[in-house]
Amino acid sequence: MKAWAKAAAQGAACGLTIGLVLLIGLRLRWSQVAPARAEELAVADVVKAKRFEVVDAAGKVRAVLSALPDGRSGLSVVDAEGKARAGLGVTSDGKALLTLSDAAEKIRAGVPVTSGGEAALGLADAAEKKRVFLDLAADGSAGLSLYDAAGKVIWEAP
Repeated sequence: MKAWAKAAAQGAACGLTIGLVLLIGLRLRWSQVAPARAEELAVADVVKAKRFEVVDAAGKVRAVLSALPDGRSGLSVVDAEGKARAGLGVTSDGKALLTLSDAAEKIRAGVPVTSGGEAALGLADAAEKKRVFLDLAADGSAGLSLYDAAGKVIWEAP
C-alpha cells in the first residue's frame, strides 16, 4: 500500500473514532440535561411571597397581591394610568372588603362583610362622602339610609 493511501486510511479511522466519541459524549450530556430541563418546566405546587405584581406587556403594574405585616392582605387592580380602581382584601380585624374607585382614586362603592356575618353596601360621591348606605345585620334585620351632600341623613328606613 502506498504511503499516502495508508495515511488516508489512518486519518479516516481516526476521524471516525473522534466522531463516535463526540456523538457518544453529546448523547450522554443530553441525557443529563433533558431531565434538568424537564424539572425547570415543572409547575410548583406552592409559590410563596409577600407580594406579587402582575404587569402588562409594557411592564406597567396592573395588579398587586400582597400580605402586610399588620395582618391585612389584599388584591388591588390598577388601570392603564396606574391608578388603583378596585380592591379586594381582608382587614387586620378579619373584615372582608371590596372597594371600587373612580379615575381619581376616590372610593365610590364599598362592601364590607364582618366575621360576625354583618354586611353592608356603601355608595359615596366624588368627595367620598357617604350618600347611600344599606346594611344587613347578622340577625337578618336590614336598614337603608340616604344622605345629602353635607352628610346629613335625609331618609332612613330601620
